[in-house]
Amino acid sequence: MKKNKVKIIWNDAVIYTPDSKPEELSKMETVGFLEKESEEFLIISKPETHKISTGKKHPEKQPYFYFIPKGMVEKIEHLN
Repeated sequence: MKKNKVKIIWNDAVIYTPDSKPEELSKMETVGFLEKESEEFLIISKPETHKISTGKKHPEKQPYFYFIPKGMVEKIEHLN
């Protein structure tokens, strides 16, 4: 079975502290293969993720999977 390659634009979680109050969520772009989709989440294999505002890879070492809650997703684009 061929897996669908996808590009996901989503808002990463932000930690709020008394000294640090971010003004906006970190917008991220993840490209990888859709392993599983439910009503609540996406599981992406071989994910390559970058912070859109800086282009910086996140995390620096590529994980095997990414779990993205659907409430954080702005857009899903199927690439194949």
